[in-house]
Amino acid sequence: MPNLTLNVCALVVVVDIVSGCSKSDLETCTSKAATSTASIEACTHMIELKASSAEALPAIYLERGLAHSTNKDNDRAIMDFNEAIRLNPSYSAAYRARGLSFDEKGNFDRAIADFGEAIRLAPNDASAYILRSMDFAKSGNQDRAIADLTEVIKLRPDDVHAYLGRAVSYDFNGDFDREIADLDAVIRFDPKGVLAAYWSRGRSYVAKGDLDRAFADYNQAIGLAPNEPLPYLFRGLAFEKRGARPQAIDDLKKAVTLRPVRRFNKQALEALNRLGAMP
Repeated sequence: MPNLTLNVCALVVVVDIVSGCSKSDLETCTSKAATSTASIEACTHMIELKASSAEALPAIYLERGLAHSTNKDNDRAIMDFNEAIRLNPSYSAAYRARGLSFDEKGNFDRAIADFGEAIRLAPNDASAYILRSMDFAKSGNQDRAIADLTEVIKLRPDDVHAYLGRAVSYDFNGDFDREIADLDAVIRFDPKGVLAAYWSRGRSYVAKGDLDRAFADYNQAIGLAPNEPLPYLFRGLAFEKRGARPQAIDDLKKAVTLRPVRRFNKQALEALNRLGAMP
């Protein structure tokens, strides 16, 4: 998740921007190292003392809201972000932060609206596009998610996670060729770091009927992470599709052994049942 913290210290030249505010309050309010409780107390103290700078006060509300968010107190966080926006209607970071709180509450429409306002105010804010794309995807609007992630890629052409997220949306749309193209980019940028790209691409090759390329991807994933169950699951299902029963059973049993929790193994257990090889 993108870092939304705005360093209030960057807004001030002298520490006593808030009348009676101590250097300790300012540092604790804005410090990533401070506990959320300590940050809330310090920011509250600064607010109660009345900031002498109209520019600084919205940032203090933002910082306190972020601390409330850390505590999963999204209602209080939203109240602080509301105040930051009231004081500074052009405060893109406050809209982005409030959008995240609405997202946490499951209110995706409000989150999307806030991320949209953050983008309007700061058109080059790639993180706001990413966050909005996630809520579009959660809402089932894969085309809008794809459009936002395309904007991220224009802004950050080597953003591996933007390509990966867009590939997921292409997969939901059944657009396997574009999904494979994005997963190719992920693997090109980070050939060993994004394991999911291999098994995801393998699944797309299976959907296209290209089992040989699918096996190559599953083998690569297993070579990189031999104790990860998903490549074994997907390779086992591909072996079943090819009619290679012994290899399918071996892989599916390996997947179950590596993650021996029944609710995670529904696909593997159903396939083993079809193959007459329930463990």
